[in-house]
Amino acid sequence: MKMLFNAFAKKLFGTKYERLFKNLFIIVILYMGISSANYKVPVAPFIVYLFSAVFTAGIMMSALNSKDAVEQFKNMVMMPFSNKELVISYVSALGIYTLLTKTSMVWALLFSVNKFEIPVIICALIAGICSVLMSAVFFMNKKIRIVILIWAGLIIASIFGLREMFSDKNAFVMMAIFMVSGVIAFLILLNSDGYTFYDIGIEKDNVKGVTRSHKHNLVWSYLFRYLMSHKNYLVNTLMMCGVAVIIPFGVTSMAQNADFVKMIMYMGFGIVALNTPLCILISCDPDLDRGIRCLPGGAKSFFIPYGLFLFMSVCLTYTIYLISWQIKFGTVDASLIIKAVLLAAISASLSIAMEFFFPIKNWKIESDLWHHPRKYVVPAIVLLLACVIGTFIK
Repeated sequence: MKMLFNAFAKKLFGTKYERLFKNLFIIVILYMGISSANYKVPVAPFIVYLFSAVFTAGIMMSALNSKDAVEQFKNMVMMPFSNKELVISYVSALGIYTLLTKTSMVWALLFSVNKFEIPVIICALIAGICSVLMSAVFFMNKKIRIVILIWAGLIIASIFGLREMFSDKNAFVMMAIFMVSGVIAFLILLNSDGYTFYDIGIEKDNVKGVTRSHKHNLVWSYLFRYLMSHKNYLVNTLMMCGVAVIIPFGVTSMAQNADFVKMIMYMGFGIVALNTPLCILISCDPDLDRGIRCLPGGAKSFFIPYGLFLFMSVCLTYTIYLISWQIKFGTVDASLIIKAVLLAAISASLSIAMEFFFPIKNWKIESDLWHHPRKYVVPAIVLLLACVIGTFIK
């Protein structure tokens, strides 16, 4: 089992685990830097549990759906293997990758701005492990996915519902819930078929083939069918639409301050433009990148429709954002709509420029792309431009 684990882990962390040590070093520096600034923010323990569970589950699902991870698994099943050892090794490698390189950054931020008791920290760690195991069970067992979703929903409900009922011993109660759920998920994994990962990989290959076989070879068809075969991209877009609805209703307590409301309104344009998956279609497909750059006129024929596609996507979230703002405050006029369209065009243009001139390379699995620091460049520029436009252009 150690050999199987090392095979998967070295793919994720490097042959000498150098990527793991690099990430841990960055996390330590992040924690020490924020802690030394004495910047404190009150954070309730249930928020820590919620972030640990939900964020870890999202990253783990992204890792499990990664094309490269599935490809490696398909190569591993060509050798003789023990079913239980293969499943546990694969899930353990992805779980450690998720917890130590992604979730740990969230923990570093939370623990650096607030001092938590040891039981709360232990409970957060157990919550992350539980999410890793439940995500793997959800991924491998299609027939019981509804049950797992209800199960996960009950856990989230307990995080909110029990925070007052057991205020003194809340960490121990939640620790017990996460431990029991994790043990059950682990037992299900032990009885899961390792070939499930291989079958999912075959399905992805078939979908990918359909996506690229359209007889007219139209970029628009490729983009829409690519989205249909990658439902997580659509889910992320829907989440950003949800954020666009929530932002205006989150400033109720300071609605009497007009300048504050105006600042939040323009900052929202940068926030809802943070749709990472749609902006990395070139980086996540090196074959497509090479094809675009090798074919005569390939860049022009692809990036113009791709830019229009991103423009329409940003316009969709901006439209929802402005509608929500109009319902809440009633301050949306024609000039604000024109500014939103301008910002959407700038956002789309910058996104395709980043993909053309600075594609992300040397990544291990697609989750690295989703959480690469480059994702913040375009939203940050849009946020700054939005504030400048809001300040100097009436």
